[in-house]
Amino acid sequence: MAGMNNTGYIPNGGQTYYPPKYRPYVPTLPYTPCKRVKGIWNPEIHPKFAHFNYALIGEPVIEELEGITPEMLDWFWANMEKCYFLWAPGAHAGFAWDPSPAEVGYVGSCEMIYEFDLEKPGRMTRQSMENYPFTQCYDHCWLSNRPFEGGKEDERMWLIHMYRPIENGVEWVTARFIRKDLMETFLKGMDKVKCPPDHALYESARFKEFLPQMYSIWKDHPDPYQNVHFDLRVKQNPDGTWSHICDNLPPHLKNKD
Repeated sequence: MAGMNNTGYIPNGGQTYYPPKYRPYVPTLPYTPCKRVKGIWNPEIHPKFAHFNYALIGEPVIEELEGITPEMLDWFWANMEKCYFLWAPGAHAGFAWDPSPAEVGYVGSCEMIYEFDLEKPGRMTRQSMENYPFTQCYDHCWLSNRPFEGGKEDERMWLIHMYRPIENGVEWVTARFIRKDLMETFLKGMDKVKCPPDHALYESARFKEFLPQMYSIWKDHPDPYQNVHFDLRVKQNPDGTWSHICDNLPPHLKNKD
């Protein structure tokens, strides 16, 4: 890609996504779930998005993550290749970027992940906050979606992670939403891949085990292609919709004169 560095760096952190279907059984680790809280989020749909007829998939998970800062989580989303297997050992089987944040920045960067279905990777593509349909949001927000197997372009499951600083950590929200007319198809698909009901709780509980250490190790690493930084703080627009306050562009565009 024009403007990219010429070091040949491939952002995979030594991790590879194949062939996970041939791996031996790997158990998940014991963990203590984070404290569940009520939170401050009211998932009301903004009128601009009413025609999509969106609905939440289950209840949002809202927790307190001790020892974690919003800056650590912003960094994590830009550098998942360094942390993905540490995030959920036994549940996360494979990871690769296609493309990476170093190539395209936040919007459009895509995680190729093997979690529950070891035959094919899921594609989680980061989306602009222009697609965030709710009237309320936390201070920082990560938004992504995943297409249905064999579905149309607009047949996608949306995933939100939001967080805000609190005393000794962050308040963390995990929520999923989808068009109501796709709900039955989505739930049948999830039954087939046997997603554990506590997977989100396992992931959030694991952050304290690796993220502060990894963030500290990489904090001052100078190469912006090997150590990408996002700022996922948000602002509310005059019409009540939301935007990120930063463009979160790839390094070669950030440094462009």
